[in-house]
Amino acid sequence: MLGPTALLDLGGIQVVVISIRTQCADPVFLEMMGLDIARTRAVVVKSRGHFRAGFDEFFAPDQVIEVDTPGLTSPILTRFDFRYLPRPVFPVDTQVVWQLPA
Repeated sequence: MLGPTALLDLGGIQVVVISIRTQCADPVFLEMMGLDIARTRAVVVKSRGHFRAGFDEFFAPDQVIEVDTPGLTSPILTRFDFRYLPRPVFPVDTQVVWQLPA
């Protein structure tokens, strides 16, 4: 359930806003607002990666551009101070070579 939603048209750019934070994991979230994903030039989704499976029929992997913005998570692990993480651990410590336990 998305809660109250709105489709804004900002000078030809259509923006879907929702009142309850939800991962946009499927194009149906946008299609139910009247948007035709197949006819768009670009789609911007604020998601940590959950969108990939739902949108892969519209956009190839080389068409997906990830943007790292401030927040609780990031694909760049060096941005975090892992004070209580037992070390070394891959991929935080790049010199670690992982081996299958015996």
